[in-house]
Amino acid sequence: MNEAREARRFYESRREGLGTQFSNELAVTIRRIRELPTTWLEIDSPVRRALVNRFPYSVHYAIEGSVILIVGVYHGKQRPISWRSRLK
Repeated sequence: MNEAREARRFYESRREGLGTQFSNELAVTIRRIRELPTTWLEIDSPVRRALVNRFPYSVHYAIEGSVILIVGVYHGKQRPISWRSRLK
C-alpha cells in the first residue's frame, strides 16, 4: 500500500513519532475490518470504506468470499478512483 507508506513518511516528517501513530491507527482499522467486515457500508459495490481514527484517511476494501481485499488507503480529500483498476 503505497498510499499508507507515503502518509506515514509525511506524518513522521511533521513530528517524530506521528508516523508510527498513524501506522498504529491504520493497523487498528484493518483489525476491525477483519473482525467485522460487513460493518461498514458499501460506497460503490463491492467496495466498502472504514475510517481511520485520528487521521483523515480511510481504508477501502472489498469482501470476496472469505477474503478481504484492501484496495487502498486514501486521504479524505483525495478522489479514490484508482481502486476500480485494482479490483480487476
